[in-house]
Amino acid sequence: MSVRKILLGIIHQHQLVNFTINDLKLLSKDHISANSNKLLRTKIYKQVWLFLQEGILIVNKHPSEPQKNTYALNNNSQGLLKPINTVVTQTFNATKIKSELETLQKKLGDYSSALASASAEAQEYLELSQELPELIHSLQSKFLSAKERAVMYQGRLSAVENVIRDFN
Repeated sequence: MSVRKILLGIIHQHQLVNFTINDLKLLSKDHISANSNKLLRTKIYKQVWLFLQEGILIVNKHPSEPQKNTYALNNNSQGLLKPINTVVTQTFNATKIKSELETLQKKLGDYSSALASASAEAQEYLELSQELPELIHSLQSKFLSAKERAVMYQGRLSAVENVIRDFN
């Protein structure tokens, strides 16, 4: 999506009035691709300059510090935002869903590892109880504890898998 659409969507979504370039930078850093903060700032400055030229934005100039200039939408440009906001909202939602899916995938991996570990532990206690029958009472409680953990992680794993399936 273009820097133009992203910035207009951010202005509309956050109902920005009297905002600075820095405000736009902070709100857009996760949505505009740039290799550095300087490049991001340059992209935003360029687009704001274009908005000013097109009459979309008006500027309230600070008397001595240009970085403190504030910007607002021209009243005539409010209608421009409605169709753009739909696209931007969909993009923001897609970004959020991707982030949530990544979190769920990490949980899936963590639970899968924990399940494998607990299952292996339970299996080892079972084998040790056959090799060392004199310790069967001690090993049996440890076996049951490891087996309970394995069942718990299996349940968590199933829940996360079901939620991931819902996203797809």
